[in-house]
Amino acid sequence: MRKTLSSSLPDTPSCETFAHANNKHAQKKSAPQGSFIGQTPLNTTHKITRLMTSLSLGLGIVFLIGKFLVFYRTDSSGVFASLIHSALDIAGALSSFIAVRYGAQKPSGNYRFGRGKAEGFSALLQACLIALIAVHLVESNLHNIHDVKPINYTTGSISLLGLILALSLGLVIAQSKAIKRTSSLAVRGDRSHYIADMLGVFAVMLGLYISAYTPFANADHWVGLGIAFWLFLTAYKLIRFSWHDLMDMQAPVQIRTHITELLMQERYIEKVATLRTRTSGSYLHIEASIYAQVDLDAAQIYTVLENARARLSQAYCAADISVILCAPKENHT
Repeated sequence: MRKTLSSSLPDTPSCETFAHANNKHAQKKSAPQGSFIGQTPLNTTHKITRLMTSLSLGLGIVFLIGKFLVFYRTDSSGVFASLIHSALDIAGALSSFIAVRYGAQKPSGNYRFGRGKAEGFSALLQACLIALIAVHLVESNLHNIHDVKPINYTTGSISLLGLILALSLGLVIAQSKAIKRTSSLAVRGDRSHYIADMLGVFAVMLGLYISAYTPFANADHWVGLGIAFWLFLTAYKLIRFSWHDLMDMQAPVQIRTHITELLMQERYIEKVATLRTRTSGSYLHIEASIYAQVDLDAAQIYTVLENARARLSQAYCAADISVILCAPKENHT
């Protein structure tokens, strides 16, 4: 005997955060701390990711213009490396800008599980662009490391870079809060860009100062090589996150444990036979097979499945949930 009950993303009821759920049994187990996959309502997630990607794209353009002015005045290799990085930031931000809007579309006849994977492809594209730019920076700075150029207009340039650094820090803080609520790969990719850019700007400021006011005139090129190394590290992290999403890696063990605990709160459930999870952008897909303690009639089967689905829906609003109730365990042994 096998019955199924599924909920699709747009039809999931009671899409409120778990902390406000009114189910007294569900409140016995709190959601795992630091893990928010699928726990923020989809409408809220889409609003946050749209805002953050728009802000990222807008500030990226501002940073590009500011760094171009600094490079024009200083002819610094470190500033040029950071300028190229900002151009890459804009390309990545544009990719995220498109991906979060495409991925927010509701499931359709051809895309039954939605389009959340668009964020994974966007992050993977950003990682490839970052790696290519890093290779270019290594080649350029190694070739010119003995070509020492005087650095001009240092004070004004450092001041402008300081303003860019402050804006970058504010953006990264906002992106970190957005990731904590949405687990968005696209926003995570943007944040990786701007963390690298923020540290790169600081390194460039240091390089400008050292080149202008100390005997180490080639420090500017070493700064460019340092930025390239950080870009390689950033690309690796982005590839790892996007690979996990695109290859349907399971949700973290804390999430799977929490799902099992919620299912076991139903009095007729003896054990969770199988549990399969995967993420798709900000979505969480859950497939659970459960065993009942005793033979159930049709009404009880429906009640068990409905209760199990409701508990999971309250805890994970942005989730596609499928629960299967198998025949009593003793009939399968």
